[in-house]
Amino acid sequence: MLNNIQWNTDTKVLDANGNEILNDIRNTEITKELNDLTFAENNSKYIDLSKYFYSGSVLTFTDVATDQYGNSYNLQIKIGDIIGSQNGESPIFLVTNPKDGSFEFQVKNSGNFPFTISFIKNGETTSSKVIINQLISDIDNDQYFETTFGNLATVTDSGSKLDVSKNGPTTTITSSANVDFGFNSTPEGTAMMLSDGTEFLFNFYQIDYNETYKGTPQGAADSGMQMQVNLFGNANVVKNYVSSSSVSYHYNVT
Repeated sequence: MLNNIQWNTDTKVLDANGNEILNDIRNTEITKELNDLTFAENNSKYIDLSKYFYSGSVLTFTDVATDQYGNSYNLQIKIGDIIGSQNGESPIFLVTNPKDGSFEFQVKNSGNFPFTISFIKNGETTSSKVIINQLISDIDNDQYFETTFGNLATVTDSGSKLDVSKNGPTTTITSSANVDFGFNSTPEGTAMMLSDGTEFLFNFYQIDYNETYKGTPQGAADSGMQMQVNLFGNANVVKNYVSSSSVSYHYNVT
């Protein structure tokens, strides 16, 4: 089982050829466009990955976790099929690391953020079979996602306002609330997922409710909506959530 999956002080971001990506973009025109100047200044890394946001692109984050034997692991992310803008706007794709140690991705001019994650033990080249958990939080009314993560169990609090459905290996999580676009705090919009395997698929979708765009991911891409997805980070968040009030369990049994 992997422990404390997070962006560590020695973590590097590598492209498919193993080259470190260093293009920090704080105080640039892109951060101005995203109205993100203060946010950028408050994070120790703020890296533009836009040119890597295409199907088949592979990114590696080094030394993000250890197992019970002290072995170190890298996180590999492979980008899937993107719903791009039909207005000629290129996707903007950024990553930063907040104080909670998570991997925070921001996507604009795309209706979705599709990717597969796997963990590779240092010194090896193939994905390792791992047991991991992940807290999914702040799934708002204009978002939903599909994933093969949570194949062991998906846990939602009675106040989560989320609908969880399973079809074979795929779990779909959507908001069941029909008022307000944003949730205020855990447990609203929150689920905890426990998984084992060698790779896990995620596909996060953004929905634009403007009538011009027909309430679709394509509409979100065309209207230039921006989404934020945080992966992993401080394990205490999971511990605090699990110890709260009544929960519902959604199991995949094989």
